[in-house]
Amino acid sequence: PDGPCHFTLNIIPHTAEVTTIGALQAGDGVNLEIDVLARYLQRMQSLRG
Repeated sequence: PDGPCHFTLNIIPHTAEVTTIGALQAGDGVNLEIDVLARYLQRMQSLRG
């Protein structure tokens, strides 16, 4: 897999068991919520100065 829209996820076993993420195939649409990650990155940048 390559290209501008490629990324990799590491999923813990519990998440795989209690969600449908394991049934996804290449090209399937997903809804990604990145608010928590964005806040974390913003905090890291603010601490760096």
